[in-house]
Parts: sequence; C-alpha cells; structure tokens
Amino acid sequence: MRCWADSSSVPLIGHVQLDRSVCQTTTAKEDTLQVKQETKKFMLDVVQPILKLHFKRDEFLGRINEFVIFHPFSADDLGEIVNMELQKWRGRALARHNLALSWSPELAKSLADGFQESYGFRSLKHEVERRVISVIVEAYERNELKEGQAVKLSLARDGSVVIKSVLAEE
Repeated sequence: MRCWADSSSVPLIGHVQLDRSVCQTTTAKEDTLQVKQETKKFMLDVVQPILKLHFKRDEFLGRINEFVIFHPFSADDLGEIVNMELQKWRGRALARHNLALSWSPELAKSLADGFQESYGFRSLKHEVERRVISVIVEAYERNELKEGQAVKLSLARDGSVVIKSVLAEE
C-alpha cells in the first residue's frame, strides 16, 4: 500500500501547505517509481521554496550539491532489518559458543513491531538485544545451553521470547 498527498486539508508549514494522505494499492515496481516521482515533486514544490525563503540569495542555494531524503521503513524493510540483526547474532553465537540459533517468523514480526520511528534502526537493534539476546545469555549462564546445541527461539503467548526447543547436535 502506498500513500501520497492529496491537495485539500492540512495547515501551512512556512508558506507551503501540506496535504491529507490518500492510499492506494500498487505493485512494488509502480511503488518505487511513484516514490521517486513524489520525492522529486516534493523537492521542487516544498524543499526548494523553503530554502529560497530561508537563504534569500541564489549563490547560497548553488552551494547545495545534493539532498538526502530518508523515506520511512516499510513493514518488509523492518522484517529484513530484524532478520539481518538476528543473523548477525546467529553468527556470533556459532563462532563463540558453537550454538546454532533459529527463530520463528512470528518472533521476527514481533521484534519488527517494536520499531520506534524516532530512534530508527537503533530501536530494532535494542529490541533484539533486550528481548532475544538477554534470554539466550540467561539460559547460557544457567547452563541450560551447551556448546554444539541447536536453539529454536519462538514467541510465547504473552509476547516474551522463549527457547522452544534445544536439540543436541551429534
């Protein structure tokens, strides 16, 4: 689902009116093309007038080489980030303690739901460390995990992370 601006309602910021969002379902290719078009339109219609209003002189504007636009993460992006973070910890557990970590898709989705936009990627990193790694460390310190084991992580009904099965590798 992709949301874009519809010129009708939101108040002015500076001298530029922001618009109410309208949503439509599109394909990924259409979505990417639409995001690029909307970003270019946003730069021309919103950012450039604000910069001209602020700097007032074209020689200052000429010194700006490029703009970096940060688009919000999609649900798929968040899922990929969580899986990359879990895979990083899987590599560490295997290299340092010979533990083979795996996890349920529900766990990854639950961790992605912990995303806080104001903190960006760091919120997902901390969510993984707080909810997953701490459980593994506690189990390891209580000698519930031994080197050479496969550890399956899943989500309990209350939303906590549990070690669902630990199978000894032979």
